[in-house]
Formats: sequence, structure tokens, C-alpha cells
Amino acid sequence: HSNVLSIATAHDRGLPLVLIAPGNLFVARLHQTALVVALNSPIQNAHDLAGKTIAVNGLKSITEIATDAWLEQQGVSLAAVKFVDMPFSTMTDAIVHGRVDAAITAEPEFDDALAKKLYRVLSYPYEAIQPQFMSTCWFASAPWVKAHPDLVRAYANVMAQTAIYANKNQAQTGKIP
Repeated sequence: HSNVLSIATAHDRGLPLVLIAPGNLFVARLHQTALVVALNSPIQNAHDLAGKTIAVNGLKSITEIATDAWLEQQGVSLAAVKFVDMPFSTMTDAIVHGRVDAAITAEPEFDDALAKKLYRVLSYPYEAIQPQFMSTCWFASAPWVKAHPDLVRAYANVMAQTAIYANKNQAQTGKIP
């Protein structure tokens, strides 16, 4: 399971990867991912990020690409900001303690820290890409898929059924870590 951009990059570099099932569908109105800053941060807009450090969960990943797109839409030079790689699970602490100026965070950490007023939302950069797109998916190597077609079909079917159930029961399934 990975973000679509990383899989495409690996495929472009010669790794024989194929997508076998969808993962997360980004939907803008759900605000699943956000660029956040400390509550007391003087940063109020994209231009205030010039000279600042932004945490992403992977350099040149979808989180950085989305932030790049948003910054460019706001007229901010990408050379003016610094990106650092950091797991989502450590971003809240890094913002609260001033080790980074901003971070792209996601569920489940996002809503929890927002509810505890540990930071505030500056923007929703994924929306700079598209209002809705598949951001993650399940994948495997092409030779393995070719050797195990029945297993791949069964796995894709289970993932589809799981998504249907989870979407119909968000109050319960949203609590599952």
C-alpha cells in the first residue's frame, strides 16, 4: 500500500509494479489532509512560509507535490521553503515544540490534534491538485500478480467490500487505528 505518485515513480524507474486495488480516495470536502501550523504561529498565509520549514511524510511524495502546487498557486517560489521528511505520527510534536514551522498532516493524527487545539489549519493543499483523486492504492509486482491471479482477484474483492462497509459505517470504522 502506498501513494499513487510513489508507485508511479517506482514503475517509471523500472520496477514492475501494478495496481491491484484502490486505497484512499481524496475528497476535498472531507478535509482528510491539511497544512497546519502552531496555534501561536505568526504564519497566516502562503507568503509567510518563505524561509520556513515544512514537514512532509516523504520528500517528493504526494504531500510535497500537493504543497508545491498550492504554494505555486499562491505565487510563492518553491525555492523559498525547505521541506523535511517526517512520519505523520511525529508531526504534531514537531509543530508544538517548534522544530518545524508547518506540516502536512493526515488522519488519524489530524482530527485528534485539531480537536485538542494543538495546531491550526493554514490550508488544504491536496485541493490544489484536484477536488477528488485516488491518493493511495494497493500494489504488487507484475510477476507475482501473473503467478497468483486468483489471489489478486480475491484480495481486490475483499478490499472493495471493506471500502463499502467502512464508508457506510464511518462512525465505527473511523475509530480503528
